[in-house]
Amino acid sequence: MESQNGENHDADWEDIPDNEVDQTNTLPTPLDEQVVAAIEELVSDHLMLAEAESCAISEKPKAGQSQTQQKYKDESIRCFKIYSRGPYDFGVTPNADMALKIDIAHNRMVKFGRPSGVDAEIAIGSSWPMQTLWEYYWAAAQMAGVAKEDVGRQLDAEYGVNPIPFLKKATPEQVEARKATFKIKSMKMLREMWNGVPEAREVIPVDSFGEPIWDESKNGEFVLIVVKIDKESGLKEFGSVVAEPPAT
Repeated sequence: MESQNGENHDADWEDIPDNEVDQTNTLPTPLDEQVVAAIEELVSDHLMLAEAESCAISEKPKAGQSQTQQKYKDESIRCFKIYSRGPYDFGVTPNADMALKIDIAHNRMVKFGRPSGVDAEIAIGSSWPMQTLWEYYWAAAQMAGVAKEDVGRQLDAEYGVNPIPFLKKATPEQVEARKATFKIKSMKMLREMWNGVPEAREVIPVDSFGEPIWDESKNGEFVLIVVKIDKESGLKEFGSVVAEPPAT
């Protein structure tokens, strides 16, 4: 499959037997109150912004294809699906805290409903939930070799707005500031998990001072697992897309 910049991604795919696909996304024991509080703090800004935008947009929900995405969320172990013109669609799993952020955005978009006028389309297309969905859809699509225009069409089909005309371009300084803020909040969450969840000590590396070791390639905001899925069944997985996460 060729991406929009002409690169061929077929060689980037590595087949993994079905019985080797990791089916676990969560720790086996409930998170304690401190860990939950740390996760909530990580996404608190998004919760407040989404709530404010929800109050500002008064569109009535109309039929769309967001229920298809919700069905995939309910039936699979992945967070969302990217459709493609090639032989496979793609299931996507972000880090657990970012999955919560994406679910918030999805639920808000469903609550907004499909716009019936230009003003509502601009408001919804520019909103935090839509911009958030775009960021993660597009990050996954780049790994899978799906064209930017097709991602816009998918979001239009699901939520009634193609966000491409409303994308907000961040400056390099804003990108670095966002990464720094995310790291600070994520490190706090990792500390809470290390101290509060025994199983976390098996998966969170720490330095000689007991401080979690930050690895942007594993802990970053846009670290994703992208897997090929069967178009007919919509669920059967054939293996991961092996590619470097896109720079954001």
